[in-house]
Amino acid sequence: MNTMRERQEDEAVLRMDLMGIYEDVIIMFQNDGTVMLSENGKYYPLDDQLKEDIRRFEQEHDATVFLVVRMYTVYGQLDSLLFVGKYDEEWEMSREDLEDGYALSYTINRDYPECSEMGSICFAVTECGVIIREG
Repeated sequence: MNTMRERQEDEAVLRMDLMGIYEDVIIMFQNDGTVMLSENGKYYPLDDQLKEDIRRFEQEHDATVFLVVRMYTVYGQLDSLLFVGKYDEEWEMSREDLEDGYALSYTINRDYPECSEMGSICFAVTECGVIIREG
């Protein structure tokens, strides 16, 4: 029997595929759990701060983060942690939301931390398979 973490990782790979994420990013996640940062139309490795933020979030919420999407706004720098939650009965609905261009996320507002929140973000995929936040 697979552990919840293994099931979440499998679900994350499925979601990444549904989103049309660049195949190498999916393979890195599958092989060793590497989470990448999508910023300005490219993928980057995570810095230590993001790694710690992910570790803390995953521990507090029994979740698995599979991608971070960064966006700069008048409201501050936003880092959206895309994740698979612990309630597997909600996974199918989350997959359906992806088809409509919405991804479940925890968004960290770097400039106004009190405005960080759980929710969904609107996303698009570039021709190169990079996820960008649209809203």
